[in-house]
Amino acid sequence: MSKHYEKSTLSLSRNRPLNSKFKKQKSGFTLLEILLVVGIISILAGIVIVAINPSKQLATVRNTERKSDIKQIDSAITQYYIDNFKYPPSLTGVSSLKEICDTGALSTTTGSSIDCTDLVDLTSLVPMYLTAIPRDPSATTTDHAGYQVVLASNKIGLSAPAELNQTITIGTVAAAPEEEVDACGTPGDATDPDCWSDEETGLAWGPTGLNVSGVSESTTAEDGKANTAALYALGATYAAAYHCYTLDETINGAVPPDGTWYLPSYKELWDGYNAPAMSGGFPRDFYWSSTEYSYLPDDGAWGLGTDGSGMVGNSKFDQVSVRCLR
Repeated sequence: MSKHYEKSTLSLSRNRPLNSKFKKQKSGFTLLEILLVVGIISILAGIVIVAINPSKQLATVRNTERKSDIKQIDSAITQYYIDNFKYPPSLTGVSSLKEICDTGALSTTTGSSIDCTDLVDLTSLVPMYLTAIPRDPSATTTDHAGYQVVLASNKIGLSAPAELNQTITIGTVAAAPEEEVDACGTPGDATDPDCWSDEETGLAWGPTGLNVSGVSESTTAEDGKANTAALYALGATYAAAYHCYTLDETINGAVPPDGTWYLPSYKELWDGYNAPAMSGGFPRDFYWSSTEYSYLPDDGAWGLGTDGSGMVGNSKFDQVSVRCLR
């Protein structure tokens, strides 16, 4: 009897499923766990967004584009001046910041249907100096490029509407005060700093050729104004004199240029250089006068050498510095 019981018990034990005691129970994420994970992801995403600050990054990119744009405009205007001995006509009289017209890629040869009233039209720079007029990346007004330009004291200034409390400008963006322009006490007084213009570099005296009609070769006469008028009448190839004669047009918008400013004569340039009040006013190596020098084989004009050489003759086609007198 006892043996039969043991056998039955063994049999039942063998017939029992082996995995019934260790069977894995299926499980999943609870709603609380899911919400917890979503919350953590949201917090991390917020931290990353704050750290990256996409709006600031985009504003930085736009500011970089603005800096590049006004550099292109500045370079184009400068090259135009070098080639034509004057600034684009539309800059005449722009003595305070004025917005540039958005004429796109239109050139003066194709004409423009854009309304540039009260704006500065720089299409004379297209396509030779600019492929198109740059436009501010945030500009929304039709015909407005968003950038501003000024021509004060024969210097170009450009400004862009910067973001992030930055200032994006090139050159002098404030117009010269009227009292500074009119401060010259006695016209032609070479010893008065207020009678001299700012420095301009890289201008030729003119083509070679002796004895230009109406131009004195006297080193004692103060005839710079007469010399400049005679050279201006010969055209823009006489760059130094042309620059000075048209300087009043550039500053005050005078049309036609009235010759208030002129290239100083030998004596006026020398007197100005040696005037105590003008100390440091001629920082470059060489400055043109309007007085001819006929003793050079390649035809020259008198100039001031500030390296200790004094007044010397120089080849007319050399491009050196100029300061105008009035």
